[in-house]
Amino acid sequence: MTDQPAATDREGTVAGPAAGGPAGAATPPGPDPAQPVARVAGSVAPSPAQPASARAERFLADAEALDVPTSIATTERRVLVAGALLVAGGFAAIIAGYWGASGTAKIYEEIPYLISGGIFGIALVVVGAFLVARYSTAKLLRFWLARLSAEHQLQTDRLVAAVERLEARADEEPGD
Repeated sequence: MTDQPAATDREGTVAGPAAGGPAGAATPPGPDPAQPVARVAGSVAPSPAQPASARAERFLADAEALDVPTSIATTERRVLVAGALLVAGGFAAIIAGYWGASGTAKIYEEIPYLISGGIFGIALVVVGAFLVARYSTAKLLRFWLARLSAEHQLQTDRLVAAVERLEARADEEPGD
């Protein structure tokens, strides 16, 4: 048995060493025509010989070609708006509770205003602030992930270029 993990495609089909069969069995050359291959429209297998700018442009073109549902952005925008409205409503409830409690001199008449306006208002502010923070954090993490991906791509391009320079030097030097 090999120590290599099995790879699965989008449909859950297992491919690779753990797909079955004896360990070390020969695999047919090329892709299996029966297995579906998920490709981005217009994408080509990466070539280390391409310059970094061409690979970056191809990466951006492939990223734009992805079919990403826009309902996620709409849902998150709704979460942000709902959070902002809850915060505003919470502050309005606190002010209404204070306004009602300030109109009476008896403590037993102020308690309902404190409970309904103050505590309920604070709860609305907390929930609304949580929703706004969730939206902001998700947006920040998406930006961070995109930047991290771009930096990794740039670092890979630099590494490929350095390896190519080393290979060129090794080819130029006479053998021992």
